[in-house]
Amino acid sequence: MFTKTDFDVFDIPDLTGRLAAVKSVLDPKFEQLAPAIQAALSSDEMLAYAHIAQHLRRHKNPPPNTWVAFSESKRGYKMTPHIELGFWDDRLFLWLAGLAELSDRQAFITTMMVAPGMGNLFDQPNWQLCGNHTKKR
Repeated sequence: MFTKTDFDVFDIPDLTGRLAAVKSVLDPKFEQLAPAIQAALSSDEMLAYAHIAQHLRRHKNPPPNTWVAFSESKRGYKMTPHIELGFWDDRLFLWLAGLAELSDRQAFITTMMVAPGMGNLFDQPNWQLCGNHTKKR
């Protein structure tokens, strides 16, 4: 489904060109993949809705990444815990996210840190805890 050439989208330096490439190259792949992910997560209504990043607030700088988010809300994903599958210029990422818009973000973080198996997950070399979803690091 995804190929190395998909990452070429992020080589486009201008906002208009990159957004057009995201919409024509990556978004259709997210649209195709989303139902399969939703079916796999069907027992968990928390992740029933897919939201493909729209980058609506971008007016000057091209987006450094793009994603599809799965959440419990039909209206949006930022205010609920959600899973994001997306692209940076050099990697695919899969995040369990609790953004600043989450009503009780600290409780979510605390719960995740003590959830069975989560501590072991962060000990793995390819899994990391990220304090800022806008930073690739």
